[in-house]
Amino acid sequence: NTLDLQAAQASKVLALRAGPGLQQECSAYVNSRGSLKDGDVVITKGYSLQCKHVLHAYHSRSKRRMEEIVSKCMQMADDKGARSIAFPALGTGGLGMADIDAANALFEGVYGSNNPTNLQEVVVVIFDSSKLSTYQQVEASFSSSSSNGLVSHPTNTDTAVTLPNGVKVVVEQGNVATEVSDAIVVPVGIVFNQVYQTGGQSLQSEWKTKYNSSVKSPSDFAELSGGGGLKCKKVYVIAPASYNSKLSANQNEGNISVVVEKVLMAANQANMSWISIPTIGTGNLGYSNEDSARAFAKAFTAFSSKVRQSHIQGIKVVVFEHSRLATFEQELGQICRHGMSQRGPPAPRGGFTYGSPMGGTAPPHPSPYSPPARKNVDDDYDEIIPEEPESVSISIVGGSQSDCNLAMTDLSEMIDEWCVEKPVKLDIDADMVDIIRREAAKLSVCVKVMMENNKPKLLLAGMKDAVSDVKEEITQHMSEMQEIRARQREEDDICSQVQWLYENDRKQFTPYPPEAIVIIEKAYQQKQKMVQLSVSSFSRECTVNLESNQEVDQHTGRTRRIQRERKIVTGLEIPGHWAAHPSGTNYSHQLVLLDRSSSEYKDVADRFLSTADKNNCGLNPVPPQPNIVQIERVQNPRMYHRYLQEREALRSKRAAQLDAKKATLELELFHGTKGDVVEHIISEGFNRSYAGVAVGKRLGAGVYFAKNSGYSLPYAVPDEKNQNRKKMFLCKVLLGMWTKGEESMWEPPVINPAVSRVDRYDSTVDHPPSPSIFAACFRDNRAYPAYIITYKHG
Repeated sequence: NTLDLQAAQASKVLALRAGPGLQQECSAYVNSRGSLKDGDVVITKGYSLQCKHVLHAYHSRSKRRMEEIVSKCMQMADDKGARSIAFPALGTGGLGMADIDAANALFEGVYGSNNPTNLQEVVVVIFDSSKLSTYQQVEASFSSSSSNGLVSHPTNTDTAVTLPNGVKVVVEQGNVATEVSDAIVVPVGIVFNQVYQTGGQSLQSEWKTKYNSSVKSPSDFAELSGGGGLKCKKVYVIAPASYNSKLSANQNEGNISVVVEKVLMAANQANMSWISIPTIGTGNLGYSNEDSARAFAKAFTAFSSKVRQSHIQGIKVVVFEHSRLATFEQELGQICRHGMSQRGPPAPRGGFTYGSPMGGTAPPHPSPYSPPARKNVDDDYDEIIPEEPESVSISIVGGSQSDCNLAMTDLSEMIDEWCVEKPVKLDIDADMVDIIRREAAKLSVCVKVMMENNKPKLLLAGMKDAVSDVKEEITQHMSEMQEIRARQREEDDICSQVQWLYENDRKQFTPYPPEAIVIIEKAYQQKQKMVQLSVSSFSRECTVNLESNQEVDQHTGRTRRIQRERKIVTGLEIPGHWAAHPSGTNYSHQLVLLDRSSSEYKDVADRFLSTADKNNCGLNPVPPQPNIVQIERVQNPRMYHRYLQEREALRSKRAAQLDAKKATLELELFHGTKGDVVEHIISEGFNRSYAGVAVGKRLGAGVYFAKNSGYSLPYAVPDEKNQNRKKMFLCKVLLGMWTKGEESMWEPPVINPAVSRVDRYDSTVDHPPSPSIFAACFRDNRAYPAYIITYKHG
């Protein structure tokens, strides 16, 4: 996502063939606009390649995301006037997608793209011959089912009705969301939810823009472009009113017929040949089959009388449930053939009603799977966020108890088939939750953060395919984040201790960028003689000779001297009382058992025991006085250096407040935890992913510490091997400026928005004048686990 073309084999070859200009343009893009996000595509010049443009795509393993990428590439190439475009076997390399899944996603994107203006040829280039047959078979299935002009082909014309202006009306069973047609009509609800997902990013963005401006009343509609996996050119979204028993039959039918007639007029003006319409109103709007059929007949006959020469050739009425098919064919066919005068009395009300079956016509409750609500316009971002799932009261009214029981069974089976809840157990950082929610919302998936066995868990709710895609994307993204953070920690560790420098044109030694220092230092530690240096943050490609301490430019052949220096940073020395490390290296840690007679042991033990009976969370009965088994000093030079660097940065940032006694730089505080995570803490430090896991998030999503050991005692849980022994940390914690915490805080609030919108408090507490509980570590490296106290009760 940094557009470093040396990061993957295929892009590395492209960079080599294209020349330095390609990487320079990529780097310039990232420098000005930042790294790519999942689903982004960047277009550059082709330079020395045999093409005019190169499309750089960054995407996860999700099939849906890959379809969007392909569709976006097609659109961008067409916009540039390209006549042809070539795709590799996307996803089958480093992402590890199965050939069949990758092929389906690619051709879904190709065949699902809007009709291009300039593109005439799509070439799929298969490097590995073993994949060729799979791609050929998948492409054949798409090309045989694609109708290019997107004209629907009715399979049953026996019941077709021809309107006075020559337009055919056909009734068929199916799902309008999967129709191959020039245009489809979709009412807001569960069907639109499927269309919204299948339509991809372009349709979703268009819906956000047009919904408020286009659909202001039940007789309005929004006209959207097809795209993504949809097999249509246009999507007309409508939101007709629910059936109202206080209105006449004509008025109720008019709620549907007026908007359908408007859509038909718009589709005809847009030169659509075939249009597919579902049985509008027969779901949760409360209309009977007869009501809906009569409303359609009104719309069709009105359209026919107004448009004598229609561009529309046919209208397909798509019936989802087979049980409705015969009734709809009969009603619609009879009325269209014999005219509206043949109507009978209104059918009795049936189907699903919301609320009491004895009366009341409250509008349907929003479903958690329906199109999500828009955020307020003054929010930081204009994304679609699904509302939290809420309960819905459904009353089923039928001719007999057995009919109602059958309807309930069908409803339950439909929910089981379409909708699902899936848990995701991951190490979730607080700052990742909002990102996950926004990404999930694009597929109308609701996200809840829950606790299970004292560990965070995400619960995803929505349509099965969408939930699976979101779960896969989250897993992929978290894996990438863990790799990035591991590399970042390694880079920080190395760069905090050594630096490599090269001689510049003024004969002065200048440090390499951190990315290059890491590469050179790793080669140095592994006793390599030479290493190739080609990173986006450095202006040239070169070979570094670690024997002669020279750098050779691969393009110009120029030689420069290099040298290695160990960093000496004031205040970052290892404490003098620490024991010598057995291995003699700074890249590990050790635990040093304290002598019970030493003053160091007595100081820590006194702090622990003297506060063990204070702030014990109101437990009844109060736990017995703990007995110390041993105290160990944690010696982790790498982590300690990072902590001291953060301390110096905080000291500099809060210098004025520290002088005025309005901030506290550092305190020693207790932290109780589970025995099985102790090793992770002493090795890697405190993980914000588990912020508030055991104690909740009463003060926000920081890591919690206590002034008195008595508060931390209940949160110290023994591991499985030593059930009678518990462990507690005495930590050095950076606090800075604090404020009262609240459960909703993912990070501390801004201190003074009028002065700065980015300067936030450093920590949160329970009682600012005299706090005893602290939520700190909203940033990494702000706590160091100085001692481990092992104890038992009784």
